Amino acid sequence: MKKIILICLTVLLACNIRAQSDVDSLVNILETQKLTSKEQLELYKKICIAYRFVDVEKTKMYCEKGIMLSQKENNFEVASYLCIYCGTSYSAVGNNDTALIYYQKSLDFGIKSENKSLIANIYNILGTTYMDIINLDVALEYLLKGLTFAEETNDMDIQSKILCNIGSTYRGLSQLDMSIRYMLKAESVAQQASIHIVQAIANIELGLLHVSKSENEKALTYVQKALDISRSNDLIKCEISSLNVMAIIYRTLKEYDKAMEYVNETLQLLEKDKDSDNSRDLLDIWTEMSNIYFEQQRYKDSEATAMKVWLADSSKVGILNIVKIVTLSNMYLGNNEKAVYFFDKYSDIMGAMFEQNILNTTIETEIKYETEKKEMKIAALEKEKILHTWIIIISIIAALCAFGILFYRHKLNLQKRKQAEQQIKQLEQEKQLVASQAIIEGEAAERSRLARDLHDGLGGMLSVVKLNLKDMKGYSILDNIDIDHFQKAMSMLDRSIDELRRVAHHIMPESLMRYGLKVSLDDFCRAIPGTRFQFFGDDTNLDNRIKILIYRCAYELINNAVKHANAVNINVQLMIDNGLISLSVHDDGIGFDPEKVKKGAGLENVRMRVATYNGKLNIYSSPDKGTEINIEIEPS
Repeated sequence: MKKIILICLTVLLACNIRAQSDVDSLVNILETQKLTSKEQLELYKKICIAYRFVDVEKTKMYCEKGIMLSQKENNFEVASYLCIYCGTSYSAVGNNDTALIYYQKSLDFGIKSENKSLIANIYNILGTTYMDIINLDVALEYLLKGLTFAEETNDMDIQSKILCNIGSTYRGLSQLDMSIRYMLKAESVAQQASIHIVQAIANIELGLLHVSKSENEKALTYVQKALDISRSNDLIKCEISSLNVMAIIYRTLKEYDKAMEYVNETLQLLEKDKDSDNSRDLLDIWTEMSNIYFEQQRYKDSEATAMKVWLADSSKVGILNIVKIVTLSNMYLGNNEKAVYFFDKYSDIMGAMFEQNILNTTIETEIKYETEKKEMKIAALEKEKILHTWIIIISIIAALCAFGILFYRHKLNLQKRKQAEQQIKQLEQEKQLVASQAIIEGEAAERSRLARDLHDGLGGMLSVVKLNLKDMKGYSILDNIDIDHFQKAMSMLDRSIDELRRVAHHIMPESLMRYGLKVSLDDFCRAIPGTRFQFFGDDTNLDNRIKILIYRCAYELINNAVKHANAVNINVQLMIDNGLISLSVHDDGIGFDPEKVKKGAGLENVRMRVATYNGKLNIYSSPDKGTEINIEIEPS
């Protein structure tokens, strides 16, 4: 993901270098001409954009001036953008702590502006910043919030980027299946909106994910798609990344000649693209070339290529791997003196990293200590200044103490009463949940009994009647008219038996208890035209009560989509992951406004079933845009 961010930053940097040539004239206009507040704010934005990758202090200065004017004019949207520019400036020099302060300010202003696309973008920036500092849990929290806003505004550009970043975050958390799921969503949204760069990046990431799962054939398919998109749309950076990943895949497959073909193709592309800053890409491809030579036991070539990386940039991220290759290659070549030298370098780098961590911790402690010391001095001066004030008002405080005690006791009584009411309310809710669960279990038991009675009792009797009628026909002589009546009666009897079995199956599907939730839901969805079912996970360990609950919920939601929404296509997805059960039913029907439309009995039944297991039910719908209903249950 860092490579993807680097691509975006390179594009932004190129744009801002062009803008910098005009920054002096913009500053001159701002400082010498009489402008309206709106014109001044536009100039502040342009100046901050021009300075943000060039001069942090000037960016901050003009940003703060612009924020003051924005607040005065209640233009919170411009204030939010200015904070983003200032935060980006600090991020570019590696000062993520200060950048996060400005991004948080930007979020506060964005919320006041009520611009949902802007809010989604800020959440995405916060998420990627926390990804950079390897705080992935917080990053995921911000990105998911941003996705909600992006989906509400139908902003497919920011939506595809956030989905891509969520996928990368899950990859960092080693949740590869979740990462693949979100990368596929990102690729789908980007394809719909023709956002080629995100589409290419998502396919590169999917390739790397499948390499991690040792699914190299799938990885090749995705990376080849990324390569085709990059070439069709002249995305040089993405093409270089795709070729590099191709080399990695074929090295993993031990097809070293094929891997070297992609390495050489990348080098040729870098040679053609001399106008761009491709130094980082060149180091990456040299690193991969060194890995290929090493695995081929061509230690001399491996050592020589790794030394190129070392000499070009010994501070490169991942330099430890290069030092290791140089050390091992020289050991195999018998160059013990050089091997020892680089082994010492390896130890020095590890020690320097450890010392840097200690130094950072020490600096943070010293800053905290100095800050606390200054605060103590200020507090002492403030105490001296207000001492005479306390002498004057001490008598007033004494008089108010009695009133304060009475007020406190009154407030304490109210608080105790409120806590008691909350406890009573909680007990009532627990009682209702127990009652609801008992009703649902009773309903399930009754359905099972009724289905069994219908199938085994009435169904068996009808089958016996059918056999007796066949026997009667064999011993009787019937006219043609009677034969026709007899055949119609037999046909009606067959249809009655089939209908009886269908009703018994829907009351309590036999396949649910015999074959499990996945098979039962798949059978049901196949019976509904236009309905597709997807399943992820394992349902073998699910309790029967949970199976029945999920089946009845899916049954009710699909029926609602067919009967009330006039849906043509219905997508049903069931995921069981680490104990979390997630059911999603999405249709392309007429939709509705959840705030205005009264909820029917069917949906209330679903809500009650979910509530018995403290689950969550979320409804996303609007007129003419279909409906998506998500259920999440975490069985205890």
